[in-house]
Amino acid sequence: MSLLSLPQSHGLLRRSSAPLGAATMLAGFIVVLGSLGTAAAQTPPPNQLASLKTVPVPEPPNLAEFVTDKAAAIRLGKALFWDMQVGSDGVQACASCHFHAGADSRTKNQLSPGLLAGDRTFQLGGPNYTLSAADFPFHRLTDVNNRASTVLFDTNDVASSQGVFRRDFVDVVTPGTLQVLPPLATTDTSVDRCNRVADPDGFTVGGVKVRRVEPRNTPTMINAVYNFRNFWDGRANNNFNGANPFGDRDPDNHIWKLVGVQLQQVHVQIPLGSLASQAVGPPGSPFEMSCANRAFAKIGHKLLAPGVVPLAKQVVAPDDSVLGPLSRSLLVPGAPGLLVSYNTLIEKAFNPAYWVASSPITLSSVVMANEQHTGMSLIPEPSQTVVPDSSFNQMEANFSLFFGLSVQLYESTLIANDTRVDRFLEGNTTALSADEQAGMAIFTGPGKCIACHGGPELTNASVRNVTNERLERMHMGNDGIAVYDNGFYNIGTRPTEDDLGVGGSDPFGNPLSETRYCQQFVDQGQACPIKNQNASGQFLMTGIADMIVARPGENIPADRLRPSCPPPATTSVFNPITGTFICDRTNVMGAFKAPQLRNVELTGPYFHNGGKSTLLQVVDFYNRGGDFADQNQNNLDPNIQLLLPPTGLSEAQKLQLVAFLVALTDDRVRFDRAPFDHPSLCIPNGHPGNNVTITDLSPPQPNNPVQEATDALDCSSVQVIGAGGRATPIQPFLNLSPFQR
Repeated sequence: MSLLSLPQSHGLLRRSSAPLGAATMLAGFIVVLGSLGTAAAQTPPPNQLASLKTVPVPEPPNLAEFVTDKAAAIRLGKALFWDMQVGSDGVQACASCHFHAGADSRTKNQLSPGLLAGDRTFQLGGPNYTLSAADFPFHRLTDVNNRASTVLFDTNDVASSQGVFRRDFVDVVTPGTLQVLPPLATTDTSVDRCNRVADPDGFTVGGVKVRRVEPRNTPTMINAVYNFRNFWDGRANNNFNGANPFGDRDPDNHIWKLVGVQLQQVHVQIPLGSLASQAVGPPGSPFEMSCANRAFAKIGHKLLAPGVVPLAKQVVAPDDSVLGPLSRSLLVPGAPGLLVSYNTLIEKAFNPAYWVASSPITLSSVVMANEQHTGMSLIPEPSQTVVPDSSFNQMEANFSLFFGLSVQLYESTLIANDTRVDRFLEGNTTALSADEQAGMAIFTGPGKCIACHGGPELTNASVRNVTNERLERMHMGNDGIAVYDNGFYNIGTRPTEDDLGVGGSDPFGNPLSETRYCQQFVDQGQACPIKNQNASGQFLMTGIADMIVARPGENIPADRLRPSCPPPATTSVFNPITGTFICDRTNVMGAFKAPQLRNVELTGPYFHNGGKSTLLQVVDFYNRGGDFADQNQNNLDPNIQLLLPPTGLSEAQKLQLVAFLVALTDDRVRFDRAPFDHPSLCIPNGHPGNNVTITDLSPPQPNNPVQEATDALDCSSVQVIGAGGRATPIQPFLNLSPFQR
């Protein structure tokens, strides 16, 4: 009996792959896989392209439990997202890494070593280095079309975003309580009191500390609301728990609700809340925005203190599409800040049951330390400074809930769905040139791009796609079968061991991968605790492990998730007698979320390591079948192979594909027009000097030998922009043409 004779099933969970073409034996059962060829054979019709205007913006179905005024919540979210006062240093905002088409275009002090591979050495220039076009790509070959050609240069360094200095949190400072005492060396109340400590990860120049740089490249937050999970590794859970990125994986109750006259800790579960899960990570990260060990309630205590002005360091345009009516510039042209407090914005936007209580809430030092541990930092670094027990009001204690939901609602307005490609797909046949249409044909055909970047959202990691097929069985690059998290792929950008991606673990010791997380329970004969949801966020009766089915016309049969195959198995094992799998191999190591592609012209550098600077370099990568496809065969997506064998795409075809990708830019993003307008922003841009010498040091802390560089703050690149946008368009990374190498 062959798999080819088995009936096809259709259901909630599907796979994206090619016909089977290998044979495996385990425990006496012979797996008959047929002879339809290898993974290079024809693939089934993928998700078709369509205008993004056809897809509703996902929204939590229980939002009304928390938000009473959505417009007010959007105003709060935009203010918090752009406010430099959120960072421990009074500089770092969420927007500090998302100011350029939702991404980061800076070039100085933007390198991180291969930290997630355990490497703390730099190969490319080091801290405070200024990147140039000559530094890219990070994996250079004598022949761009042949991955087996001589390697001219390779580095596991990452082009990413600079964050904060490594410091330990002591306390926040609020107006009226200011004391100019060490370790505070400023009268700026937005700067937290923090102790300088040595940086364990090598972010120093000549012994002088500089700002740290994240170990993964910064993705855009534009259109991110369509992702079922967020971050490259998907750790921003789809169910927001009100406090941190990890949803129900965190068993603790974090949110306080007034029930009658009783203030109670409650468990919060907000489906379709991945953007909120993502938003509450960076403010507590000792890489991105915070001194180590700063609890979110402390951020609330700082920003909700009497006298604190939202966006006090930044100018908001009177015609800002969201914040204009609240801008102080309405009264005094050019005046910074808003006319209302964060307290007022929260009271207007949120259910009083989550903020009205006046009873003090005491959070212990242990609770606050544990909360910081479950932040988003990829590299845990415990603080050496113990923050004492602290008392908060309910609004402060629940500040993470307000922050996460309001930022999600603001980011949900940042929808780029009016590209020329969208217009073409709506029926405007003149919207794309002949070359751009040829590029689209390559994208949906021989280029196989659509196999991972499918549907109107241009990503298989979308809410619509993942709720339809949460887990998939797929024919892997090694010709075996495995189950994996839909929308997450190993494409051979770097060796798998460099960065495990969704194959990593959460702070509770569980796999980030939903496939492996579920299989832990299946191995013990238990049901997977992750429920399935539809695109409206409603839980379904069928769980995500109950049925993994094939697309029509494919030849891997439907079956539930099975126990782990014993190592060193390289494929799931099927019993043709029973018509079920005996065991399942999971394939999640080194896999990353497929990003959406609108505005990709403007969001370089590319991939999770930022190792490519132009779109033509990206197309070269795919055309040769990846950079580390041979090393990663056991985990490789089967579509990563030489395009159009035996020679690959021609140079003309590559340029056509790039032209199509450029046509995915929404001009509202290119010109910062509403809803992409924004306040002014000062961004750190490295430090005085270079990667060899720091030429200006910050004043020392008393009795502390740790030296830090001063900042080179750039307050001119991100000017205040009103709803009408800017006169000149923003440019691609390094001002490079997408058509050049």
